[in-house]
Amino acid sequence: MVKVDYGGLDGFNRAMNLSSDVLINLRFMIEKQMLQYFFHRLRSEEGMSFLGLDDSLKQLSNDDTIATLIVWEDLEVMVRVMRDSSGRRKVEVLGVESEARDEGWTLVEKSISLVYWLATNYTRDPFRLDIVSNSTAKGMQFCKGFNGIGGLLLNKRKDDGDDSHDDDDDDDE
Repeated sequence: MVKVDYGGLDGFNRAMNLSSDVLINLRFMIEKQMLQYFFHRLRSEEGMSFLGLDDSLKQLSNDDTIATLIVWEDLEVMVRVMRDSSGRRKVEVLGVESEARDEGWTLVEKSISLVYWLATNYTRDPFRLDIVSNSTAKGMQFCKGFNGIGGLLLNKRKDDGDDSHDDDDDDDE
């Protein structure tokens, strides 16, 4: 319980300052639970997750495929955003060669932080955006082990089942 001697906005700000430690711990608890769920789904449901920058950008290009996108708050990736005449979006990492950049694509935003772009534009997309820190053990594992970006899909990938059969064939040779 927090007791303040002020009313209105001043009292609210004072209460927020006095309870900042509790609020920080709450953020870390929520982050830990969310990442535990992500890691559980990653282990138990093959084809329902994606990891890394390339895979995440591919999923961002596919409309209505992402359920949850998880991004490290300090991810240092700059992107440019493009659209074609039908409204399809393409997010390209700066410095990576683009295929068909000239043909039919219009530059919407250039040189913008991926985290900033996601935070300001994700409401246009039907997925949940979770921004995590590396201040917890699970957060550090996500940031270092998975390059700070990944997520969960709405539906299982069609191509994942085929890859597992190819691996089995290689073992027999």
